[in-house]
Amino acid sequence: MVWKGIRISDAIKTGVLIAVSTLVLLLILGRTADRLVPGFAGRDEVFFVAQSLVMLFFSAHLLWRRGYINAHSLKFLLKTPLNPGVKSGARYSAFYFAFMALLVVVLVSLVFLAAWISGTTVADIIKGSEGATPFPQAVLESKWRMFAYFTGFCFLAPASEEIFFRGIVYESLKSRFTIRTATAVSALIFAIGHVNNFAMSFVAGLYLAFVYEKERNLSAAITVHSALNFAALLVMIFL
Repeated sequence: MVWKGIRISDAIKTGVLIAVSTLVLLLILGRTADRLVPGFAGRDEVFFVAQSLVMLFFSAHLLWRRGYINAHSLKFLLKTPLNPGVKSGARYSAFYFAFMALLVVVLVSLVFLAAWISGTTVADIIKGSEGATPFPQAVLESKWRMFAYFTGFCFLAPASEEIFFRGIVYESLKSRFTIRTATAVSALIFAIGHVNNFAMSFVAGLYLAFVYEKERNLSAAITVHSALNFAALLVMIFL
């Protein structure tokens, strides 16, 4: 599933539509909806699902309008087995997690080294770096809210974001620039869209673009993205 020759102007217009619609969505969920249903504005799982559907809608609209997808291609897509992409995506996910595990070992070693040099305890260093927001307990206590959060965060968001950021943005950049430039710029745009976790999102964006370019298969990138989000969800819940 690769769409070559997408114009940068089309990618920009689609991105603007998605951004504006997301801001409107936040406004609605943050003000109007909360008056109708108390506490509704704090339901992140609703936002994940709604935002993913907005991104899918505008991405599909561009692809359909420009002729990249049609009734025939959709029928072909439905008949195309996902196994190759999922298998390769699982393999690249394992590589990524192995690298992150090695990085964690290095960082932990540096923390112990810093504690030894400074004469402080490891607990003091870790305590000074705390700042993560705990996972909402109300979501964990509701199976339906947890199901919506899991579905949106681990499936809908990865699929919609890969279609837009890799299938549209990356391909449009690659039509005008080198692969390295397209990879870096698309990763930067991806990170800006995840500004609350900019550094990790930029690294993930680079890796996802690499997987997509290497496999020329969007389902592989979606699989990796889903695995990364699932791992992040486990970290948010249990750590």
